[in-house]
Order: sequence, then C-alpha cells, then structure tokens
Amino acid sequence: MTTMSSTPESCPVKNESTDKVRNINKSKTVAVWLALLFGTAGFHWFYLGRSRGWAYIAYLLLATGLSLRGTDWLYLLLFGVSFFASAVDTLYLGLMPDERWNLKFAPGAPPDTRQSNGLTVTALALALGLGVTALMTMLAIVFQWYFTGTAA
Repeated sequence: MTTMSSTPESCPVKNESTDKVRNINKSKTVAVWLALLFGTAGFHWFYLGRSRGWAYIAYLLLATGLSLRGTDWLYLLLFGVSFFASAVDTLYLGLMPDERWNLKFAPGAPPDTRQSNGLTVTALALALGLGVTALMTMLAIVFQWYFTGTAA
C-alpha cells in the first residue's frame, strides 16, 4: 500500500469560488523577463508570490520624492541603483539551477523539469549588458560629482 504525500508544496491550489484547481507553478522565463523589463518596480517578485516587491516600489517612491527636491543627476543615480538591482535579480533568477527553481517556485512540477530556454538566455545576456551599463553610468556620475563638485 502506497501513501501519497499531501504536503502543501506538492499540492495544487484549489480556488473555492469556482472549485477549479489552479497551477501554482511559476515559469522561469516569465519571471526573468519581468525582472528585466519591470524589475525596478519589483513585478517579478509579485509574480513569484513574494512580498519583497513592495520594497522596490517604496524605493522608487522615495527616489522620486528625493529627486523632485534635488537635481536631475540625483534621479539618474537613484534610478541607476534600482535598475542595477533589477539586472542582478534577473541574473540571480535566470542562473538558478532548474532543480532549485522547481523546488522553490514550481513545486507541482517534477524536479527534473527544464525551466531554462533560449528566451531565458536572451534575457540574461540583455541583463548583463544593461546592468553593466547602469553600473558604469552610476560610477561616472559619482566620480564627476566627487572630482568637479557638480554633475551634468
């Protein structure tokens, strides 16, 4: 006689209002593209069911508020930090091994299910290039401000 595990990680979520079973598995490709395109607002964390996305929104509101009181270079610097963080999140999520992804974000899928594909790799390449560009822009602004006392 075999017993079935009824742990919450391996069970689909049942919607009481419609009595339909909805899949809780999250796509790695969708999460990576959300992190790349809308990562500054934390949309990828909302998609993955994490409340961490609110920290990104709070940072953007704070950065916008500070920038309205300051100059344009301050906004570029603060937005650059946010954009760099979203590029790092894109790389973190995209380079996560598929087995670990399935355990964390796709518990209903078999552990050996492939989550990475060509679109994931494309997003990783773009994130690497855009993240380095954001980092170099932030460094240029900081060095210009430090050495000249003003920033463009």
